[in-house]
Amino acid sequence: MTHEIQIIQRDWIIPHFHRMRATMAQIGIEAAQAFGVAVADIYSPNRLHPVAHARQAAMWIARMKACHSQSAIGRHFGRDQTTVIHAIRAVNKRLADDPEFELGMRLLTARIAGGAV
Repeated sequence: MTHEIQIIQRDWIIPHFHRMRATMAQIGIEAAQAFGVAVADIYSPNRLHPVAHARQAAMWIARMKACHSQSAIGRHFGRDQTTVIHAIRAVNKRLADDPEFELGMRLLTARIAGGAV
């Protein structure tokens, strides 16, 4: 019995992702504006939900899209590496659970990258 493997031509292309060339400062400013918090709050010890969510989003973009190291992200935002890991996990969970948040993050990422969604 012979099994053939067929290659199926797809009518879609998997997008090729390039490393975003934004600095962490640019990411922090854009995240603060998108979440409606002060830029200074992103770097403060403030733990209120809007500030924490903006900071987590900025950390996620810095790591997942701009490919900065976790330790560099932690130093930039005044946190340690485990906080960065927690932020990435929290944003990933929220992306999976909340389509509105996912769209907002796509728009924010596109705005930071200077491109389309």
